Amino acid sequence: MEQKLTARSASLRILNNFDERHILDYGLANELDGRDRARVREHLQGLFRKRSYVDFLIGSFSHVPVIEMNGQILNVLRLGIYEMLFMDGTPDYAAINETVELAKVEISAKTADLVNAVMRSLQREMPNLPKPSMENRTELIATTFSHPDWMVERWVSRFGEKEAFLLMQANNAKPNHFIRVNNLKTRSENFEIRMEKAGVEFEASDWLPGYYKLMTFLLYLKKVGLKKVFALYKTSQPPLLLPFLIHRKTKLCTTYAPHLA
Repeated sequence: MEQKLTARSASLRILNNFDERHILDYGLANELDGRDRARVREHLQGLFRKRSYVDFLIGSFSHVPVIEMNGQILNVLRLGIYEMLFMDGTPDYAAINETVELAKVEISAKTADLVNAVMRSLQREMPNLPKPSMENRTELIATTFSHPDWMVERWVSRFGEKEAFLLMQANNAKPNHFIRVNNLKTRSENFEIRMEKAGVEFEASDWLPGYYKLMTFLLYLKKVGLKKVFALYKTSQPPLLLPFLIHRKTKLCTTYAPHLA
């Protein structure tokens, strides 16, 4: 019996496909609804930002060295650990249980036992997770900030460690989500009340009326949705000139995503 596609299983298949073909094909998640597709993008984009550090943690808690681990098993663990450590709104027990089930369905029951052991060991040490401590300075920085060795060497050489650290931190920062309310459909004040009732955290722009920065985007999609929104932006900085570039006849949503690190 074919298993139902979920955000986790779609993310795993996209990761496995990327390892085999070196192509990041989000089309494998097309049959999911909008909320789950957003979750897939959060899985993948976030994991690529943190992969070296996540692999370090896997190696710290697994009796199987990362370099010897089957690629599919490694990707299951990457997804589960990233979700447990870095994704808002996912309790630890849910991240563990769902990742173990994913391993069982997509690979084998034996693999599920390994995934369960690694993730529960990591969970027990959450307050005091190990930190990279390699003697090689480049390897240490590359693992900590999840950047390739050659880039670390180049940036440290050109800018010094302090500036290189700031660059890598900025490069790893999550892009923010901004929305612009469609005032033809609702007043900004009413829209704010709706978000507050739904428990969505947001910040109103000080200089652009009707613009909001969303702190909990997935919760926003689930509780509020895009029907009253004129435009949705995903960017590392607040949108300034973009409002003047949007066609007046836009009905629901325009997406702008220049920062997909």
